[in-house]
Amino acid sequence: MSPFIQALMSALAALFAARPVPQEKPEETQDDPVVIPPVFHKNPTRTYDIAHIKKWEGLRLRAYVCPAGVWTIGYGHTKTAKPGMVITEKEAERLLRWDLDWAEEAVRNGVKVNITQPQFDALVSFTYNVGAGAFRGSTLLRKLNAGDHEGAAQEFKRWNKGGGRVIQGLVNRRADEERKFRSGM
Repeated sequence: MSPFIQALMSALAALFAARPVPQEKPEETQDDPVVIPPVFHKNPTRTYDIAHIKKWEGLRLRAYVCPAGVWTIGYGHTKTAKPGMVITEKEAERLLRWDLDWAEEAVRNGVKVNITQPQFDALVSFTYNVGAGAFRGSTLLRKLNAGDHEGAAQEFKRWNKGGGRVIQGLVNRRADEERKFRSGM
């Protein structure tokens, strides 16, 4: 069984094991309304919206220099990209999965508060694009860990530059990441 399937099965088992056993509802009175607390699940650990990252990164099978001046290939892969490099779509997919591992780990290790799956996916997309170090040092993460989800959401739009200039593609991507993040609030 693949590691992904094993992880998925473990996550599902944990999710269903963590659900409270239904109990009889106490009688309600006019003076004592029942308040239903929010349900928090364990924080997500894997990105489900990979198509979101693919959409914003685009697929390039020949290495190129991105607007920030970094050699890039595939779906935004930079770690092993170099001039003249050519890959297949299957190799690009493998590099994307490899890169998602470090981006997801950075989000898992950096976020200290409960978040939802859409928030996790938005943060992984953001981290995948800006890098783990930039994410760890970001005001976005600091505000999120302080419990300021609204303030964290507003920080996405600040990350719209590449090579020192505003790039419309990053403006659009950050707006999309902010929307995704807010959809989980």
